[in-house]
Amino acid sequence: MKVERNIEYKNGVLHLDGYSLMEIANTYKTPLYVYSAAKLKENYKSYEDAFSSINNIICYAVKANYNG
Repeated sequence: MKVERNIEYKNGVLHLDGYSLMEIANTYKTPLYVYSAAKLKENYKSYEDAFSSINNIICYAVKANYNG
């Protein structure tokens, strides 16, 4: 599952995964962190695939995630 650019402008408003970041900022106030669920899933799948040949458990700290 390869995620294409999931951040875009729609009518001059920045959106992430289809959600208006302006609306999120107005609702939850700033500063805040907003993460892409699609990108997190893509990153998880990459780790899962890379270590599929061994018995493993994937533990992933959100604060360690670079969402770029």
